[in-house]
Amino acid sequence: MIPDIRLIVLIGGAVLLGFLLFPRGEEPGAPEEYNWITTFHELKDEELHYPKAYKSQILRSFDLGFVYKVDKLLLELESPETNGPKQFDLIGSIRREGQYDRIYTYKSNSPEFPFGVLRFEPAEVRWVQLAINEWFGSRRPKIKSIKLGAAYRRHGPIVSATSNYDLYDLPKLIDGLFEGDSKWIAARRRVETDEKGKIKVSFEPPKGDVEVIFDLGIISRIYGTRLTTDGPGNNLARYSLSISLDGRSYKLIYTSPQLQDKTVQDVFRPSDPLSARFVKLSISKGDWYGDYAEVREFEVFTDSYRLADGKSEPMDKFNAVQAYYENCGLGNRFAPHIVQGFPFDRGSESDPKIRYFWAEGDEVDPGNTENQRSFSYHYDSIIFSFSNLDPSALYWVQVSYLQDKNGTRRQRMLADGFILHDEMEVPKGKAGTFTYQIPKEAYSDGSVRIEIQRLSGPNAVVSELSLFEARPGKAARAIAGMLGRATKASPDKPVKVDGKPDEWPLIYPLLPHGFKSSKTSPLNLYLQWDEDNLYLLAVVNRSYLLDENGGIINPKRVSRLPDTLDLFLDTAFKRSPGMYTSSDHHFRFSNLSPKTKGDEIYVSQIHHHMDAIPHTILNRKEINAAFVPRKEGYILEARIPKGKVLSGYKPNYGVRIGVNFILHNGYSQPVYWTAKADDSPPDTWGEVKLVGSVSGELMAIDPESGDKLASFNAGKTLLIALRDPDRSADPKTVEEVNVEVSGDRNGDMERLTLRETVIKGDENGKVKIEESTDSDLFSALLPTEFGTSARPGDGKLTVYGGETITISYIDPYRSESERNVEVKARLRVNVGHTGKVAFIDESGKPINSFLLGGKLRIRVEDRDLKGNEVEVKLEVKETKENETVRLKRNDGVFLSEIPTLFSETPHPGDGRLQMMGLQTVIAHYTDEIQDDGRTMADVRAQAKVGIGDTAIIRIYRISGDNAPFESKGFNAGDKLMIVVQDRDLNSDPSVREEADVILKGDDPKDEVKLKLKETGPDTGGFSGIVRTTFSIHSKNDDVLQVKGGERIEAIYLDSLQSSGARDVEVKAAVTVNTGSDGLISFVRSNYVRKVDRFNAGDTLYIRLRDDDEERETVEVTLSGDRTGDKVDVILTRSGTAQSLFLGSVQTEFSSQAKDDMILQVMGGEKVTLTYIDRLRSTGQTNVPVTVTCLVNTGNTGKIRIYRKGDLTTPATRFKAGEVLVVEVE
Repeated sequence: MIPDIRLIVLIGGAVLLGFLLFPRGEEPGAPEEYNWITTFHELKDEELHYPKAYKSQILRSFDLGFVYKVDKLLLELESPETNGPKQFDLIGSIRREGQYDRIYTYKSNSPEFPFGVLRFEPAEVRWVQLAINEWFGSRRPKIKSIKLGAAYRRHGPIVSATSNYDLYDLPKLIDGLFEGDSKWIAARRRVETDEKGKIKVSFEPPKGDVEVIFDLGIISRIYGTRLTTDGPGNNLARYSLSISLDGRSYKLIYTSPQLQDKTVQDVFRPSDPLSARFVKLSISKGDWYGDYAEVREFEVFTDSYRLADGKSEPMDKFNAVQAYYENCGLGNRFAPHIVQGFPFDRGSESDPKIRYFWAEGDEVDPGNTENQRSFSYHYDSIIFSFSNLDPSALYWVQVSYLQDKNGTRRQRMLADGFILHDEMEVPKGKAGTFTYQIPKEAYSDGSVRIEIQRLSGPNAVVSELSLFEARPGKAARAIAGMLGRATKASPDKPVKVDGKPDEWPLIYPLLPHGFKSSKTSPLNLYLQWDEDNLYLLAVVNRSYLLDENGGIINPKRVSRLPDTLDLFLDTAFKRSPGMYTSSDHHFRFSNLSPKTKGDEIYVSQIHHHMDAIPHTILNRKEINAAFVPRKEGYILEARIPKGKVLSGYKPNYGVRIGVNFILHNGYSQPVYWTAKADDSPPDTWGEVKLVGSVSGELMAIDPESGDKLASFNAGKTLLIALRDPDRSADPKTVEEVNVEVSGDRNGDMERLTLRETVIKGDENGKVKIEESTDSDLFSALLPTEFGTSARPGDGKLTVYGGETITISYIDPYRSESERNVEVKARLRVNVGHTGKVAFIDESGKPINSFLLGGKLRIRVEDRDLKGNEVEVKLEVKETKENETVRLKRNDGVFLSEIPTLFSETPHPGDGRLQMMGLQTVIAHYTDEIQDDGRTMADVRAQAKVGIGDTAIIRIYRISGDNAPFESKGFNAGDKLMIVVQDRDLNSDPSVREEADVILKGDDPKDEVKLKLKETGPDTGGFSGIVRTTFSIHSKNDDVLQVKGGERIEAIYLDSLQSSGARDVEVKAAVTVNTGSDGLISFVRSNYVRKVDRFNAGDTLYIRLRDDDEERETVEVTLSGDRTGDKVDVILTRSGTAQSLFLGSVQTEFSSQAKDDMILQVMGGEKVTLTYIDRLRSTGQTNVPVTVTCLVNTGNTGKIRIYRKGDLTTPATRFKAGEVLVVEVE
């Protein structure tokens, strides 16, 4: 059977379509990436920017964020099989407004929409609209996603490449990227898909040689190559290069040495350029480390892309002038030399603060300047073009790069094909500034093209670009002896910037080089200064300009040519030999001519590398300038303020600054002071010294601080000074002038000879006054003292508070029209308010006595004091005690206090005032100035320590009903009477007052506070009674718990003693008595052997031993526990032993107690003997001591009588003569 050919075609077509349209996952590093745009956002409610030809549409609008060249679309629908579009248009524009251009049109006759990338001719757009005009079915198609892909140009001379291994990644070998995953693997690539559909890529080592052929498109001049290896592991070890004109016949030109197993850049440079179209890279089998070679990049250097020859010169070695400055972005209005590049613009509907800028915080870090946050961009290359360059000069390009924190941009920069920097990641978040020298070959024709090429990311970006120019060769040094002066602007005649020299002393002109007289100089330039500004006056007479041959020029020849005046200032006088520093400045006054109107001149500040400004400022509005044209010239007057404009400018007398000027117009010879070229380094400029005003200025100066004085305190040494520049005529001699100083109250007068001096600061910041041969300051020291009578001529000026002091001097040259004018300066002797110091009580009233133990309060009143603290010194002359107290401001006065205490031996400086009764303390306060002008006066106050009556305390014992008596000891249970005698407490003779005493023992440390009552009105004696009891524990009650041997103290706090001591504890003490423990026993009749049992009827003998018993007889008690009988027995002291007491008592058997002296007992009864021990060894009193003894018991006997012969039954009767048997049991 022959198959139908149509069926075969249909099946084959279906299979092919299925293969082409089947969705696939993207492999990493595909040779032709889609470059899907991720910076876009969708616009809502946007009108169609195209003539509408359909009644209903599905419209989606997008802002891509940047201008791209797009060439592909991926549209994903929800039901692409049945509900696809019949027709849709993709339109776009680089502007949001107006009609868009059609980019792509889709038409279909099938309801099935293919899932795949739709390609079209590249179009440059930023705003894009997708309009689905017709669709299959009744339902509107639902769009799941839309992707647009960018078309990027591959930079470099290599058009294409082919290889016998891994074609897939081969484009990475020529993409210009050295970092990341951009590398080529010289091996066989294997791609597999696992069960889950995940793509797995692996590589097999090559089985032979590896070759890569690079096509340059046309026969080109080749200056060399550069190959970059990947790094350790699988790495290239050796390679060779061949070239060909036709791609068939190759010539070996280079074999590399053995490369190290690390990242290496191997550069091949032939001695002469080669000519070829094809370059072949060959790697012989095995010439690699690991399994195969991995290579980052291969470059061929041609006329359009190559390395520069030789080393670049750092710009820091030269005084480079900013020739061009491009502030990119902002509509590119300030980047006139950009020829390709779009200014960043979010659109008119965005926040105006960030419309043209990266947003701080969200997109970039804070701290970047506005110029850095604005930028230009391009999807291929940003291109700048500069002309009118000097081929003999040196040029550098300086760029500022910045991208958002999440940016992926990498780029490189070329200058007319010369690589300035290789692939670089654009700094993220924080701007970076980079400087590169441009090879001279790039601008040999006077022009240069700077190209910033995108290598990855959405686009290339640049924020700022500057071109700096420097002329090689050593500049001439400053001309010897070129020292000028800038006079201080007179307060009487402040400078008015009006173009009129009325307030200018025209005596110190800076004459241009080659001119000796101000009358025949084409330019006389004058400088004045004050604390905030530098002033310029330029008087120009063009009739004295010289031509190239040195002859006088005809002013008519330059009448149409405006002059330019360049002014150079080194405000810190650092005299840098090369590049500028932050204190070096270049100002340019332009459009100067007799025909120019005042408002037609303009002032610029020219940027030099490393100076204080980031770029040239074309219109320095902070500089005030006035211009007055004249017949043959003009007058230019200007004020240049310090701070923002004059960085590092610290004007003062004697300060030196560097100055140069150049007047030029392109026809006559340049008129300059010390250096002819505008890029001459600061050390070639002249030196200008800031001096005082021409009119002599008298003053009094503080020699310690160097400050000018309007008033002073009596006793201060003054530096009498004159500032007069024209009196310093000989720079090699210390010159002198004479002045007079006099007072109007005392009439004292001193004549002084002032010598030429300078005032300096030493390394510690102290003022140093030295003689000088070249200064406009003359000075001499004049001591002053307080007094009321004058002593003229004694070398010391006697002054009084409020007096006016006059300094007078005859100025021989006051101004051009004034001679021998008396100049005066006046200053005043200060007066103050007389201060007061006092000791005060709590209410603030002054006191002249006080008691020790508390705090002594001190007060100072002085309206002159400005600070928050003042110091007072305390002195006790009797003991040489001294303390310093710092008083703090409190409601207009100064207060403090110091603790006081009684001490015979003080410790000065320990912060406590230690004294004794009746001693006097003196407070010293130094009053800096009083109401009569007297200074450093010692103001005093004093107070004496008060004394009192020293108290006496006694302890009396009350035992039982006995009267109180003094005793060193007492028994627990006794009462104690406390008596205090202290007349200080008797404050009211009509009232019985009270005193407090503390009683406490040392163990168990019980404590009782006892309140004593005065024994009678106006007696000063106080007494009170406290009860005691034995205890080994303390209790919180009004009874004192004590035990034997304990020391009891009565403490009274004497508030004031006769010595002046305060709060002194007065004490008395007693001890708790202890005794001997009594021992009592039942003994035998010999009073030796103890017994513990006895028979009823026996006599009981009793023995007592008690060493502390003082009585002759002692009573003890015996009691029984059964009969209840009780007998008191008297024991008598034994004559043989003082501590032994003996006695006895008769007992008898009875079950009943009897009131007699016999103890009635029964068998088994326990008899207790009790003795009351009045004082035990523990100190306990009246303690019962007992001992017991038991009454014996036996068996009761039985008797029976039996008849003889009948021993079982007891007989109750018997006959006489009958024999009886008696049985006892």
